[in-house]
Amino acid sequence: MDGGDVKEFYEDFGRRVRVAREKAGVTQGQLAARIGLTRSSIANLEAGRQKVLLHAMYGICDALDLDPADLMPERRKSKDVDLVKLNEQASSFPADDRAFVLNVVGAVRRSVSAR
Repeated sequence: MDGGDVKEFYEDFGRRVRVAREKAGVTQGQLAARIGLTRSSIANLEAGRQKVLLHAMYGICDALDLDPADLMPERRKSKDVDLVKLNEQASSFPADDRAFVLNVVGAVRRSVSAR
């Protein structure tokens, strides 16, 4: 893994934490209090600026009722398009554009999983 890949890894991990936290209806401050970190540490972790220690990852999983695998970025063998990021960005598109993008993302995922 080169420097760019490591940066992307932690950004993706942080995105997954943010999405799971928001889905659970938990604020950064609440999550921080549950696992013994500061709110700014959670913000930095979610932004990919702070690396997570294993015990903190397990604390996040316990607090949000997740399996650690739920937070782990998918391994990429090449510089594939980040489908998770694309899917998130599509949520702000107009309905017709969003449907198109989601159909394309679905087709790409099916094609990749068929390999």
